[in-house]
Amino acid sequence: MEALIVILAIGAIFFVFIYQRQAEERERLARENEIEEQKHIIMESLEIIQNSSNEKTRRSRIGVIQDAAAKIISINKSHEYAKSVLALLPQLEKQIAFDAANDRIEKLFERAKAAKTVNTVKKNISLAVGELEDIFNKGLIDEDEFNRNKKILLKFASDFEHDSYMEKGKRLEFKGQKKRALDAYQDALYTLLNDGIPDDEQTEEIAALQKKIENLAGAKTNSKKDK
Repeated sequence: MEALIVILAIGAIFFVFIYQRQAEERERLARENEIEEQKHIIMESLEIIQNSSNEKTRRSRIGVIQDAAAKIISINKSHEYAKSVLALLPQLEKQIAFDAANDRIEKLFERAKAAKTVNTVKKNISLAVGELEDIFNKGLIDEDEFNRNKKILLKFASDFEHDSYMEKGKRLEFKGQKKRALDAYQDALYTLLNDGIPDDEQTEEIAALQKKIENLAGAKTNSKKDK
């Protein structure tokens, strides 16, 4: 009888041991499956961030990645993949911010190119420069890139305004309205001298316009004397 009891006890212990091992194995597999599922969510989100052009969608995926990585770390605190993904997020956020601002700048520039009036051009270029200054202040572009792109934007606005005044001056001069033509050319010169672009980079344009103004002013004076 005692032997039977011992055998039963050993059997019970063995059954409990097997049950515990099976339970542990199920838990281990469940943890692995959860980690794999969260890794899939992370990889899917990274792909969306890479391919989407929608800022809101891309930013929302940053939160999804953070949650998924946190779940993995709650299961395995030393999980290297989850740690590396979390370390990558600040750079991804910067890239999203840069891409969004760059997209806005390009759209504003396109609007400026399509504009028909000086005021509309200047408004869109001013907004584009503001966006450019914002990403520069956030450290998303370096000073050289900032200055190079700002110069492109300002030059476009300056050229448009300058050309508008020049065209106006030519029409007035053609009509014999020399005083009004002179005013238009002076406005064109003022634009060149106050467009934010160094004068030494526009030496020829400024000199040619100054000469034009001097000649027209002289002709205007002579015409008065002739009268």
